[in-house]
Amino acid sequence: MPDFQEGGNLDVSQLNPSLLEADSNDPYTNFNWKNLPNWINSDGILFNTVEGLDKLGLTYFRRKLGIPVWAIGPIPWPVSNKQRVGNETGEETEKFIKFLDEKEEKSVLYISFDSQNRISTSQMMELAKALDNASRVNFI
Repeated sequence: MPDFQEGGNLDVSQLNPSLLEADSNDPYTNFNWKNLPNWINSDGILFNTVEGLDKLGLTYFRRKLGIPVWAIGPIPWPVSNKQRVGNETGEETEKFIKFLDEKEEKSVLYISFDSQNRISTSQMMELAKALDNASRVNFI
């Protein structure tokens, strides 16, 4: 985006698959073309993010749209042992909670790629290896 220089540059390999496949025939693109221009007519925009993590992007939308922009996330999904959230069962979620409960407060790095962004299994493993070898921090 030419008016968002502070955001840096992205390589095409970093784009969401839905953006790579977008054309005038897919429903996601048509939805965005129809609805995104209407954002400026809104009273404000809610983003499922945290201000401290996405301050740059939120500042851009505030500047670009001239309306209030709020970070209200992350919005958690309710989880029970019978529900599935993403690829995690309630039982797996309980393991994460147990893991976190055993760690010192503020000693675990949480990494999230959002529901619309995916990285491959090999990329996930490389990230885990790098964090484990280089930083020695706990992470999920």
